Amino acid sequence: MELKDITYRNSVKKVLRTIRAQSITTQKKISFETKLAPMTVNNIVRELNEQGIIREVSHETNLTNHSSGRKAMWFSINPHFCYAIGVQMKISSMQMILYNLMLEEIEKSTVDIDFYNMPCVEGISKMASSLAEFIEKASIAKGKILGIGIGIPGTVDHNKGLIYEIPKLVNWKDCRLKNKLENELNVHVSIDNDIKTPVMALIWNNKVNGNIAYVHIKECVGAGIALGGKIFRGNKGAAGEIGHITVEPNGKQCNCGNNGCLELYVTDEAILDDIRQNATLPSDKLLFELCDGDLKRLNIYKAIEAVHQNNGTAMRAFENALNYIIIGIDIVCKTYAPNEVIIDNTWLQLIDKYYYHIIENLHKNNKFFRRSDVNYSFCDMENACSAGAAVLILKSLFE
Repeated sequence: MELKDITYRNSVKKVLRTIRAQSITTQKKISFETKLAPMTVNNIVRELNEQGIIREVSHETNLTNHSSGRKAMWFSINPHFCYAIGVQMKISSMQMILYNLMLEEIEKSTVDIDFYNMPCVEGISKMASSLAEFIEKASIAKGKILGIGIGIPGTVDHNKGLIYEIPKLVNWKDCRLKNKLENELNVHVSIDNDIKTPVMALIWNNKVNGNIAYVHIKECVGAGIALGGKIFRGNKGAAGEIGHITVEPNGKQCNCGNNGCLELYVTDEAILDDIRQNATLPSDKLLFELCDGDLKRLNIYKAIEAVHQNNGTAMRAFENALNYIIIGIDIVCKTYAPNEVIIDNTWLQLIDKYYYHIIENLHKNNKFFRRSDVNYSFCDMENACSAGAAVLILKSLFE
């Protein structure tokens, strides 16, 4: 869409934001919400409709245009005007999801790529070929794809499209991922940290607002921070790297180079390792039965089942992790003072007593904020990282 000057561009985006926020609306409502003159709104809506970015829709209402006596025309975003691809890069795989303009999933694929054992250049080539195949399979013309957003498990410069470092991938340092993928695919690419992108998705879907802390505790640990509804990245995009806060100065060595990092004690794998190291027969017969006699088969769901059946070894492992999690969330809350804390964790959702234990201890003897000052919830958005990566692209139409 051709935009002739900055004022008109801002007006167009303001109209688009209003239509998206209201799902379905009229020119009169758009004019009221945006404070734009009715004639300006009429011209913008007409052009957007002609371009196919919005569409006229039927709506069961008796609302009329009182100046003419005609029924008002209703408009909504055309979800299929263009698309964005949201990608979550992991250590040994990559998830790709095609989204329409309303952030609805259209196509999804996950491919195994062993990034750990390949140099950066080869890894990018694998990413590019996988994305090219995904686009071809989706049968979407390249011109309809607005761009590709990627959530990276490391520190990045969002503006430059540069990966500074991925702690678990020693070959991925100072990697210009954005430029290299754009050259190979001829599609706009945007990258960000994989713990920050879920926050973008939550904000985009109006699930949260204000000062937000999204705390991810699964295969890795980190916090995505939004202040005043805007992502806070900090210097070199490193804000929220709570997984590498030292909680045990003389503790285990982390792959980041430090000792005693929080991530070493609270991830799913850390809990499973604790259970494996301490399980013995005959007292832990239940654990061995759940794993058909092989503790290597133990997963987080089987460990949760052991807790529900009051297995002492499993309970101690989770409770050890709880104490460290409280430290991590406490630091986030006292540093950023969020009004919303969204926790993304499997076992806290499935073991109520542990969740309530964390909340109670966060506010025990806390002189800085009351329990009622903070809303705690779990992340209920599927594929939040990939969705937020797609938002990196979609927001260019609206902001």
